[in-house]
Amino acid sequence: MSGTPEQRSAALEKANRMRAKRKDLKLKLKRGDASLARLLQSAPQEIKGVEIGEILCWQPLVGPARVRRALLRQRISETRRVGELTERQLGKLAKTTEVGLTP
Repeated sequence: MSGTPEQRSAALEKANRMRAKRKDLKLKLKRGDASLARLLQSAPQEIKGVEIGEILCWQPLVGPARVRRALLRQRISETRRVGELTERQLGKLAKTTEVGLTP
């Protein structure tokens, strides 16, 4: 690992803050306090490095199989990170999640 101890410490603190923010977003989605459609449309920095398949699974009653089917319909790989998706793809996913990921 390169960098000074101060740089490593700062990077670790930043990573821990990002994890805490992602955990908070995940809990809000699970409880229904936040909308996945709005989250995808705004795409905050905290989720840009997370795989889209993982984020879609954060919803209540949505598992990997349902996510896989929804992403196949959109022709998006479930391992793509949110930051790699185009505005159009994020918009289509937001519309899909507003209606609900149907089986």
